[in-house]
Amino acid sequence: MLELFPRLQERLAQFAEEVVTELRGQTAAIFEGVVKRIAKGEVVRKETFQKIRDFVGRFEILNFLNDNEIGRRLAQVRQLVDQVASGDYDPKVDADFREQMASSMRALVEKAKDLSDVDDIT
Repeated sequence: MLELFPRLQERLAQFAEEVVTELRGQTAAIFEGVVKRIAKGEVVRKETFQKIRDFVGRFEILNFLNDNEIGRRLAQVRQLVDQVASGDYDPKVDADFREQMASSMRALVEKAKDLSDVDDIT
């Protein structure tokens, strides 16, 4: 029975790495598209902001391995998105807010693509 333990431990570690890598890949894919739209000066629709809010909620549920850095950055982005949803800011009109949002999302994408710390998380 004890001979199974190292193999099980290895499989669990592999699973954990795959989970973190997949969540980060999804994060990068979603936010990279939004950053490109903002950079081109395109309008980001309300539906896109809702998708971001939904994704952040799913990430919080699926982040059982505590990828704290991505979670922290997602929380920052969500605060900005919530400000849009509440009507406090209009990214179509407020260039400074739009740049703040793009900057936060770019930093999130860069961190999500950086897998050098996955071993620390898993």
